[in-house]
Amino acid sequence: MPVHRIRLLGPWEFAWEGVTSLVAPALTMGTTAMPRDWQSLFGPVPGTALMRRRFHCPTNLEPQDRVWLVCSGVRGEGTILLNDSVLVEFAANGEAVECELTAVLKPFNIVGIRLTVTSVGVSDHPAGLFEPVALEIRSE
Repeated sequence: MPVHRIRLLGPWEFAWEGVTSLVAPALTMGTTAMPRDWQSLFGPVPGTALMRRRFHCPTNLEPQDRVWLVCSGVRGEGTILLNDSVLVEFAANGEAVECELTAVLKPFNIVGIRLTVTSVGVSDHPAGLFEPVALEIRSE
């Protein structure tokens, strides 16, 4: 099964949504490239943040093609949204999270990943979206 991969490097918007401790991060909103671990955005502060990125629907899709969103490495609990509709909820401990987008794609889309991190790990166990996020076009 051939796979075409489109990395969603940036720009990603991020917005701090909530604190699970008494300390708020110094940085609460902005834009960044991905992948980016939680600590490099928010420091050692656990909480909830929404990461969003705009993209156009891939072109030249054939009827047998399926479009998947693949987050290669995630640590935290979260929700994947497409155009403000919830697609999947997940709890990941460093593994990949993926979901199919084919049936809900529009010509212009906004993917959102709402992530809650309750424990900010040490450098060898990063939290957040610490590996690439990509669209994969898989031909069945």
